[in-house]
Amino acid sequence: MLSLPRRLAMFAFPLLLIAGLVAILFFTVRGGSSSTNSDSSNAVYSSTLPTSTGTADYPKGVPIVFSAITDGSGTRYPPDVAEPAEEYTVSNPVTVAMAIGAGLRYQKEGELPELNYGHLHVFIDEPLPGPLDTITADDTHIDLGDGSHKLTLPALEPGHHTISAVWTDSSNLAGAPVASATIKLFVSDTPTS
Repeated sequence: MLSLPRRLAMFAFPLLLIAGLVAILFFTVRGGSSSTNSDSSNAVYSSTLPTSTGTADYPKGVPIVFSAITDGSGTRYPPDVAEPAEEYTVSNPVTVAMAIGAGLRYQKEGELPELNYGHLHVFIDEPLPGPLDTITADDTHIDLGDGSHKLTLPALEPGHHTISAVWTDSSNLAGAPVASATIKLFVSDTPTS
């Protein structure tokens, strides 16, 4: 028969091993303590640029929304849904602000891709990409690869326009499914140069 200290040692080692594996798994899934948001609030919006690894979980449970539309007449705050039904009448210049939630976190373009990390692209009058499409920047596909969430749109012609925000990883690859938000704008003036 084994002595009491030896029996305790036989049980202690497997328990410590299991505890260590659980801790490693916890920090791997969570992203480590250095990449978590230090703000304990789950419904905060900041108009400052996010860090490359932090974001408030706003709006809770929705991947992307347009959080503000600003022009010369003021700022409007669309509802926290991916596709508000309302069309917003604006005049140039127009600035849009987007917010991310549902566990997404900002990451600058070119960094090593990580699950749920990435940045936004803004599409002007263009269809949404397909799952896993690579997004190439041009005049109607604006890459916010610096991790920003606010953009003054290029001057828009008078009339109806569709503006979409699309989430990609740091290598500009759209997700599967594609995470996006879309708003409709009616521009009431001529573009200013």
